[in-house]
Amino acid sequence: MGGGDPSSIAVQSNEDNKAMDIEHKVAAVEGQQATRKGKKSYVWTHFKQLPFSETNGEHKAKCKNGTLHGYMPKVGEEGEADKTFKVNGYSVQDCRKEMAEFIILDEQPFKVVEGIEFRKMINRFEPRFTVPSRMTMSRDCFQLYLDEKKKLKAWLAKSCARVCLTSDCWTSNQNFSYMSLTAHFVDDEWKLQKIILNFCLIKNHKGETIGREIETCLREWRIEKVFTITLDNASSNDGAITYLQRKLAARCGLVCKGKYLQMRCCAHILNLIVNE
Repeated sequence: MGGGDPSSIAVQSNEDNKAMDIEHKVAAVEGQQATRKGKKSYVWTHFKQLPFSETNGEHKAKCKNGTLHGYMPKVGEEGEADKTFKVNGYSVQDCRKEMAEFIILDEQPFKVVEGIEFRKMINRFEPRFTVPSRMTMSRDCFQLYLDEKKKLKAWLAKSCARVCLTSDCWTSNQNFSYMSLTAHFVDDEWKLQKIILNFCLIKNHKGETIGREIETCLREWRIEKVFTITLDNASSNDGAITYLQRKLAARCGLVCKGKYLQMRCCAHILNLIVNE
């Protein structure tokens, strides 16, 4: 009389029972899910939940579009459910702009982009981005300057009533004369702003030369209304102020006919006192 091993038959029977129990549980869970309300999340317009019978009881979903990129909604403020956004993808232009801002704001040399460890770090952050050469970055920085200058020009022409200026001149070790010009003003949000308008070579430190350079810069930036100009106590600056008073008065750009146009630098006065 033939027959299988009783212990083997018992094990097989237990496994069959467990399999049936899993199928019943899966069916019960799927039945419960079918009776629930429809899914409200925006993501389910791009994903399909897989049945438990295909996932061994695990929660899994499949993208209908083949990729997640570009389909997630923006999480806005409460009550702004209608706002959506596009996920920012990889952009060479954005990466180069951010690198130009890094060089400018952190006062880095252009050659920083050619450092071995710097390139290794950028490659780890974004393998698809090829770090440009220092010559390319110098052009990007200059283009960023032109773009920001254009925006600032438009804002000054539209919103800024008056500006205060500070300027200084000095001679380098190579015997070159330089002049800087900075504008100070209050923006629409009542915050004090400081913008470097110019940094240039000048022929000499004579008063009229300085005045002409400041006038040229103001014309380039289309600034006509000036409140004060802060300079040090060099005698040549008196000549520069006289020149600017005459030019700005012709354009009605002065307060009290320029009587209080010149502000003397307190730091320079203290320095003279200490040296004497």
